[in-house]
Amino acid sequence: MRIIVLPEDWISRIAAGEVVERPAAVVKELVENALDAGAREISVRVEGSGSSSIRVSDDGDGIAAEDLALALERHSTSKLRDEADLFRIATLGFRGEALPSIASVSKLEIVSRTRQEQAGARLRVEGGKKGRAAAAGSPAGTTVEVRDLFFNTPARRKFLKSPATELSHICDVVNRMALAYAEVHFRLDHGARTLSDYVAAARPRDRLQQVLGPEIAGGLAPFGASSGKMTVNGFLSTAPSSYSTSRYLHMYVNRRFVRDRILTHAVLQGYETLLMKGRYPAVVLFLEIPYEEVDVNVHPAKYEVRFRRQSEVHEAVAEAIRSSLRAEAKAPGRTEILDREQAGFVVQEAALPYAAWPHKESRPPAEGYPGGTGSKGETVPKGFFSSLDIVGQILGCYLVCGSPRGMALIDQHAAHERIAFERMRRQLDQGEVERQNLLIPQILERGSPSSTTSALPWSVSGRAGSRSRRSRRSFPRGITGSSCAGWL
Repeated sequence: MRIIVLPEDWISRIAAGEVVERPAAVVKELVENALDAGAREISVRVEGSGSSSIRVSDDGDGIAAEDLALALERHSTSKLRDEADLFRIATLGFRGEALPSIASVSKLEIVSRTRQEQAGARLRVEGGKKGRAAAAGSPAGTTVEVRDLFFNTPARRKFLKSPATELSHICDVVNRMALAYAEVHFRLDHGARTLSDYVAAARPRDRLQQVLGPEIAGGLAPFGASSGKMTVNGFLSTAPSSYSTSRYLHMYVNRRFVRDRILTHAVLQGYETLLMKGRYPAVVLFLEIPYEEVDVNVHPAKYEVRFRRQSEVHEAVAEAIRSSLRAEAKAPGRTEILDREQAGFVVQEAALPYAAWPHKESRPPAEGYPGGTGSKGETVPKGFFSSLDIVGQILGCYLVCGSPRGMALIDQHAAHERIAFERMRRQLDQGEVERQNLLIPQILERGSPSSTTSALPWSVSGRAGSRSRRSRRSFPRGITGSSCAGWL
């Protein structure tokens, strides 16, 4: 086939597919433009799931009337002046693709006025086809309304999730922006309801309470450190607070929200053994780094970045968190924080009323301890754990115990799991585990006789436990059923 040049409307739709994947992406791009314009008050209004209508208003610098039509052209931007600016991106947006990409798959109307102009201008675009700019009354700032998103790309609209899911993604976008810009007033309305109203906060902790809620924000401790030209600061949860997902892991590079594996690994590395496997902390991390040391032009949606010196960034973040947690653990009078979840039931352990003995007179007898002066007739208990005396509890997770052999630390989580495991194994050996045969026999296929030369046939029939001699070693213990057959 011959090489052809794609039509302009095809190119716009391809670009829109990279930038606008769902209604939340529209909100993200428009809010970023408002922040780059110096807005101090941003209002987002959504109808339905966002595909019906999205309206973003701000009080920023606005767009001049003669530049309004140019703002809808591809790769037109006011955020770059020379080629060197590409290597030190200091704004959230810079590609010049957001507005034209959104306009190519929606019915867009933009109204804007600068502070120097007496009247504003309005421009309508439908499916990438621009109308003429006309004068319009408008306050200083910009208002962009996006209606019928994906009206000309029904396949993409078909793959949108449920309205509740799409709305939750929009809420996440607003919350992430609000955490990074505490000095900006954010408001999110869904129909006649106000979902979020974050007034400008004088302190970052106040914004944490607005976005994350008092329970989670109350368990976060501030931290900060500097390494060369890098600055790491923010808030983190202290042990034993943890969560089953990484939802509360917010990472920002020069106030840009990112999903970066290097930073995520550094955060978890900083916690070391304070978190169990599969658990995540609540961290709001702000990394300030010279613009030329990070490349934000990696992903069309700018969620991913690339660092010039990844190892240095990783070590700086991990050490900042590690040092803060150590200082927090040594702080006197530290109040233990319970492990909380937003939803669902979780097993958690409250701080136990164990405390160190304050006076020598109140200490237990020293007969069983090294160097003790008790009577020689006293016998030490035979079991190791039965001979332990609980001295105290640290970090809400570990028991400090004394024994004739010295000091012992017991992980409460591991001890609980071990006790439950031993109980289940004992019940299994004694046949006390409840079992029920399958109503309908099932065939289990393990491998293929034709592909595996060492495969051995096996079969089981009748009640559980009546298996053939050949399969006795391979058949898993505890499996029940009326009939099983297959290959191993």
